[in-house]
Amino acid sequence: MNTNEVVLGLRYRVSGDLSNGCHADGTPRISHDDVVRVIRRITDTHVNTHIL
Repeated sequence: MNTNEVVLGLRYRVSGDLSNGCHADGTPRISHDDVVRVIRRITDTHVNTHIL
């Protein structure tokens, strides 16, 4: 699916390496997940989601 096919505000299954905050030393907290999230915003480098 291309980013121009995504409708903001709808739920989508997202899988892969997800960034969720940072560790105390400033490195990003990356986890490999398969989740359903609401898509809030899409930029050139990120897909911002909201937990249901």
